[in-house]
Amino acid sequence: MRRVCFLKILLLEDDAAVLDSLESVLNPSGYRCDGFTSREEAIKAYVRERYDVVITDVDMQGLNGIEVLQTIRSLNKEAKVVVVTAHRDAETAVAALNAGACAYLTKPVDLNLLIKTLESVRSEIEESKNYRDECVRLALEYERLKKAYKAMQEFLEREKAKKELP
Repeated sequence: MRRVCFLKILLLEDDAAVLDSLESVLNPSGYRCDGFTSREEAIKAYVRERYDVVITDVDMQGLNGIEVLQTIRSLNKEAKVVVVTAHRDAETAVAALNAGACAYLTKPVDLNLLIKTLESVRSEIEESKNYRDECVRLALEYERLKKAYKAMQEFLEREKAKKELP
């Protein structure tokens, strides 16, 4: 059974116009977005809500998106963080990817590429959930088989004992 996985996205961008633009594109596309211009508020919300994806700008007034990425990843090592920047700087890209970003996009953001990135994250999350569900199913099946095997052994021992009685 395939289940639909809706992504809850935390957006962190110090430019309110860019933030509104991203929200106006992503919300109608079926994503649930909460936008923040404050790092502190964004981190508090992340702890409270456990978002599926964080999209953060790198260069924000008084903020550093790489530090945000590191904070989010320290809270959740499996966090999916997309880093966005206006600067095409290889050093920043490498730093973001080394810190655990799942994607690095440049501004102006290619919305088709952003949607593809989010769909890739959605697929990864679905696969992970399906894998965990399958592991649980297999563990339960293993326990059931162990009990059935034990019951069969006990039955065979009783039958053997009956045959050995005079």
